[in-house]
Amino acid sequence: PYTQKSFWVPKNLLIIGTMNTADRSIAVIDTALRRRFGFAELMPNYELDELQESVDGISLKALLEKLNDRISAEGVQFRDKQIGHSYFMEVKDLEYLRITFAIEIVPLLQDYFFHDYKKLEEKILNSDFIDSSSYEIKKEWQKDDKIFKDAINKILDQV
Repeated sequence: PYTQKSFWVPKNLLIIGTMNTADRSIAVIDTALRRRFGFAELMPNYELDELQESVDGISLKALLEKLNDRISAEGVQFRDKQIGHSYFMEVKDLEYLRITFAIEIVPLLQDYFFHDYKKLEEKILNSDFIDSSSYEIKKEWQKDDKIFKDAINKILDQV
């Protein structure tokens, strides 16, 4: 607008933007964008080839589904807070999965449940990951593949 020069997007260019609808702090911007653009919802896709892999006996698909079922069970306000399949797309071994949990998934869940570590410990992850009494993420699973695998298997085995 300052240069007064015309600007256009070529017809052969498609612009795709992404929004995180879970972040309600930008609701006014969301509303403005929704009036001007079309939207396609992208929920976790459990049928992707990458999720059909097993990592050291752990089904990535089953793990992602189990976590998202638990998150969604916490109420309609958590529907948009499910973990996306993109976190698992490059996971090829247990160490990578452990690191992904340590630096991406658990901090994300920590943010979602910052007000209720007990719920994070008891309903989403388990006591191998979280100590809700001290509001801490346990360190042992972050350093040891066996402890991590056992903790993940408890998530998968819990009803």
